[in-house]
Amino acid sequence: MTTTNCIRTVLILLIILSIAGCASLQPASTTHTTTIHNPPDSTSFPSQPEAHKIEAGDLLEISVYENPDLTTEVRVPDDGYIPFPLLGNIPVTAMTVLELDSMITNDLEERYIYNPLVTVIVKEYKHRNIYVTGEVKKPGGYPFEIGLTVRKAISLAGGFTEKAAKSKITVTRIINGYEMSFPVELDDEIQEEDIITIPRSFF
Repeated sequence: MTTTNCIRTVLILLIILSIAGCASLQPASTTHTTTIHNPPDSTSFPSQPEAHKIEAGDLLEISVYENPDLTTEVRVPDDGYIPFPLLGNIPVTAMTVLELDSMITNDLEERYIYNPLVTVIVKEYKHRNIYVTGEVKKPGGYPFEIGLTVRKAISLAGGFTEKAAKSKITVTRIINGYEMSFPVELDDEIQEEDIITIPRSFF
């Protein structure tokens, strides 16, 4: 083989290797997947309660740091509007306290106060109940309060009967339109309108 042919062969081999290397660097094809959103899993108790939506009957306290004249305490009327200094009547129902805080902060900052520090709390909730059924001495509805646990709710209902299956307590709750039941422990917190069920033990 002549020197010219050798050089030509080497060049051809280099070109082939270069093309093969570029092909190996091409990104892998992307697979598109669709996520199916199913109802919540009913086998585990949700640890985080849903944010409370303000409703008629709630007692609100709204304060603005270093502006005591703007501090107000008001119970939400049936029409859902409360009077607030400088802003007039504002709608509050179906909002969380964080959403209401943000709305008041933005409205005050746009028109009256530079960088206002607003705090909104629910001092009293509209009268709501929880329900205890099954093997307790006084089944029925009881007033809900923040921080209420399964243990305390059962205590309100007179405690367990002798036939209670204490390790099989469940709570029934409406979540995103679904009625879900969850196994619970005695120290789990419950939410307004929860139904606590204590089944009977057969042993």
